[in-house]
This record gives sequence, C-alpha cells and structure tokens, in this order.
Amino acid sequence: MAFILEDGTGVIGANAYISAAAMRSYWSDVGVTFTQTDPELEISIVKATRYVETRYQGRWKGQMEFPETPQGLSWPRLYVLKVDAATCEDYYEGVPPPLQTAIAEYAQRALTTTLLPDPTQDPFVTKERTKAGPIEEEVQRLPGFQVFTPLPMADMALRPLIFTGSYTIR
Repeated sequence: MAFILEDGTGVIGANAYISAAAMRSYWSDVGVTFTQTDPELEISIVKATRYVETRYQGRWKGQMEFPETPQGLSWPRLYVLKVDAATCEDYYEGVPPPLQTAIAEYAQRALTTTLLPDPTQDPFVTKERTKAGPIEEEVQRLPGFQVFTPLPMADMALRPLIFTGSYTIR
C-alpha cells in the first residue's frame, strides 16, 4: 500500500495526515528520536490516521471541503474555528495543527502497540461482579459500548475539532 499524504487539498486516496519528517520534528522537540526508517514510521502514521478516522467518524466539526472529489480523509474541512480565533472568521485551513499533533502522538504509540485492539471481553456485558475476600470489582457496560485506551495528549489535542457531548439539531 502506498503512503499518500493529505496536503490540505483533498487528496484522493490520502491515507495519512502527516509525513515521517513531521513526526520526527514533533518528537525531536521533546528529545525523542526514532531508530525506525521513514517507511516504518509511515506505517505507524497510516495506523494512527485510520484510528482517528474510525474513532471520530461523524463527530468532526464543519463540513468536508472537497466532497465532490471525493477527498480521501475527513480533513480538510470548512467552518471550523481556530481555538485561539481572534474573530469569528478565523478558521482552520488544510490539516489543522491539533490534528497533526494527535496523529504524531497516536503514531508513536502505534509503533509499540495496537491502537484499537480486539475486545477481550463481551462489550455488551450489562453487569459483572467479582469478589475475592474483601476486594470487590463490578463492571457494567452499555450495549455497543467500546473502551478506548486514553492517550491524553492526543485526545485533548482533538477536542477543538470534534463535537463532544450530545447535541440536537433542529
């Protein structure tokens, strides 16, 4: 599979939001260097991009900028205000920096583990209780509930780009 970078123009077939060089640059700021080759980093970037596309599908703010092409990924999008917008007309263009940050964070994790492993438990469990002496554990899940391993830096970076909570559109 080819590594196809989204450059902010709605690239058809794009499967990555950042380049290996951008990932290296992001992590070098905090003293992290990679021994992996660029193709190995690109694989982790594609995994991170797929993860973000799957996890946040339908929750992105704005609308796709090039829906008629069709663009390969959810970004670029229109009408998403920048976090530090001075006016109500200051929108993100191309692939926004918070998304690039999140991809770099997720891609680094993808080098050593699976971002979204297969569930080891039935996700439809409604209640489960275990007691061993004075220690008790109780688990209760909602139907369709999926547990995501938190990665705070990446998850928080995406907050300005996604809808959180519940909304009603009339």
